[in-house]
Amino acid sequence: MNSNSTFRRKLGAALKKQRIEKEVKQLTVANEIKVSESYISKLENGKIPIQLIILLNYCAVLNLTMADFMDLFKDFF
Repeated sequence: MNSNSTFRRKLGAALKKQRIEKEVKQLTVANEIKVSESYISKLENGKIPIQLIILLNYCAVLNLTMADFMDLFKDFF
């Protein structure tokens, strides 16, 4: 497994963890950022790369700043 896919999996896991902790459904995130629920699932499982704008919008749905998220994300390394 290459470092890109490892990074994607860890980033996705961090997003999913925050979403679940905040009791937000995948469908809610998908609707808010105008993507499909399956797209969110693929992101959270590290199957596809994430675009910066999607990451920013995802964090906004969870009421997280990027700084907050990056602070939480460091726990995955």
